[in-house]
Amino acid sequence: MKTNLYKHLLYTWLLSHLLHPLMFFIDCQLVQSNQLFFSWEPSSIIAFSAFGILVSVPAAFISMFSLRILVRSDLPVRLSFITWLIVVPLSAAAGGAFVMKFVVGFFDPTFLGIFVPGMMAGVASVLIRYKQFAKLVRSVNDKSVPSYGQFYYGR
Repeated sequence: MKTNLYKHLLYTWLLSHLLHPLMFFIDCQLVQSNQLFFSWEPSSIIAFSAFGILVSVPAAFISMFSLRILVRSDLPVRLSFITWLIVVPLSAAAGGAFVMKFVVGFFDPTFLGIFVPGMMAGVASVLIRYKQFAKLVRSVNDKSVPSYGQFYYGR
């Protein structure tokens, strides 16, 4: 079960990074009235993606702990999914705040807007991977397969 949880999180995280430049483009076109902060050359997209991956590592750890708690709860699949949809952008914002405070050295809530494309990409990747999420929750909540705690404690 543990491996499936980590694989699900890794694949969702990687999908969100594939969608991140597209969401950044959409954000620049719709919200920021066509102001692009970098050119769409391959080198700048690679640099942008590498920076996004490094910045999102704290959000991935927050999401990992949240997903572990969420999947092991006895919530119905749809409610777990809605909760996961809420947790993903919140963890992206929390990871961004962490990076701003401890890496950059200051925290200003007005700069959290730069993490909106990442939050949009995270929500889009979670929506795309709904079937895999439902399968993961059902496999964990299946009582015929003992969980780690049941195996370890002999319940």
